[in-house]
Amino acid sequence: MDNYIYILLGKESAILDLNKSLQFLAPISKNSTCSKTKKNSYTDTLQAFFYKTTLGVALFDKELRCQMINPAAEKVVGRLCYELIGFSHKDMLANFLSPQTADELSSKFEHTLMTGNSCRLSIKLQRRDLFYIDCEITRILVPDEEVPGILFILTDITAQKQTLQELAKYKVDLETRIEQRTVKLREAHQQIYDILESISDGFFVLNAERRFTYVNQIIASLHSSRNLLGQKIEEVFFGDHRRFFEDCAKAADQHEPVRYEGYWEFGRRWFDMTIYPLADGAVAVYVRDITEQKKLQDELARLDRLNLVGQMAAGISHEIRNPMTTVRGYLQMLSTKTELTQFLPQFQLMIEELDRANQIITEFLSLAKNKSLERSPCQLDDLVRSLLPLLESDARISGQNIAATLIKVPPLLLDQKEIRQLILNLVRNGFDAMAAGGLLTLFTYVENDTVVLAVKDQGTGIPPDIVANIGTPFITTKDNGTGLGLAICFSIAERHNAIIDFETSSNGTTIYIRFASHQPN
Repeated sequence: MDNYIYILLGKESAILDLNKSLQFLAPISKNSTCSKTKKNSYTDTLQAFFYKTTLGVALFDKELRCQMINPAAEKVVGRLCYELIGFSHKDMLANFLSPQTADELSSKFEHTLMTGNSCRLSIKLQRRDLFYIDCEITRILVPDEEVPGILFILTDITAQKQTLQELAKYKVDLETRIEQRTVKLREAHQQIYDILESISDGFFVLNAERRFTYVNQIIASLHSSRNLLGQKIEEVFFGDHRRFFEDCAKAADQHEPVRYEGYWEFGRRWFDMTIYPLADGAVAVYVRDITEQKKLQDELARLDRLNLVGQMAAGISHEIRNPMTTVRGYLQMLSTKTELTQFLPQFQLMIEELDRANQIITEFLSLAKNKSLERSPCQLDDLVRSLLPLLESDARISGQNIAATLIKVPPLLLDQKEIRQLILNLVRNGFDAMAAGGLLTLFTYVENDTVVLAVKDQGTGIPPDIVANIGTPFITTKDNGTGLGLAICFSIAERHNAIIDFETSSNGTTIYIRFASHQPN
């Protein structure tokens, strides 16, 4: 049986003659019978498979010599079939493989022949028309379990390998592109983050539940904990947020930015906010602090009012004073008449009221913007120090206490008479604001290239309805006040290019007058 191989075909077995063409000889099963027609059918089927399959097939006997080879294998080996019959496995492999690969594959033939363990491996060829083949080496058994030979199957896998290589190359290229895009996205994200963290305005993002998912350092600095992520805005910044939430919902529903301006109690600041809709009901909010802008607008409005009052004062004060002087003269003359002695108290009261009205007009005139100044170099701390005896006397009369912390400051060009009037007005306002036994303190110091005069009282603070109109003529909380004291102070400060601001609370008020340390001549 050395020249035969055992083949399984369908549910029956057959023996093939290796010395001749592929031919069906007989079924192998013990009790099987096979008609001649059926044998011919099997033979034809095997012939068709062997010669028409795209798989390269070669049969080797137990001496590992080629007995049969089909056209598909012929293309791989590179020689004609009849030339290869009788070749040893080594000679055949040397035809199309490198010496090293041929030796490796030869050992696989011998190992499979000895052990019966099939093996399979892929080989790369150094050829233009064929690059990769898949080799399968299988030992073929005969019915008596002898080892007649090897079945060597060759499969051209060049297309698959090329496809895999292209896929691998595409994968590498895709991964490279993804990495490059990821780096660019990361850089863009970092740039956006750096911008949001470096701007002087606030920026934060809220999800649909109105919880913080991002805050920049400006927003974080508004809260003591600075850890706002995950918290609801109303739990962090207390106050009435209904308008803000309504605008957030409006932005999300209309998919358009919404502008919102409001005063938030948590920082006692005015904010201009633009709410931008994001996906899934989230919003991004850009916050700009406009407190100083609001103050500037209020200051400009106050200056406009003050300018109008000053123009009125300059225009009508003389016209009012002339008839008042005439009336006062006649009242004095009538008060000397014997027959009118009984009306002397009334005459004196009228004269006092006229004098008071005249004093108001005098103060009113001091609001005039075009009032000339007599400036001279002056040490502000020395000027305050020279007024202390008078101020201490006023403090004793009103039952108050006064103290001063006067730091040496650079000399300023001041109209000393007007600055004295400013200090007296501020101090007397402070005394009026305090209960008996209160302490009023005067300060002079330098801050950020400005010379500061500060007057601090221990009163109850400025009422909220007065704060917005502070410095406006005739606005006062005193029963007998004219409302011109602070208006005159603001006018004097403006003529000296100084700025007045203040801090007020239920524990008292501090007025600051800030003079530029480098003043024009």
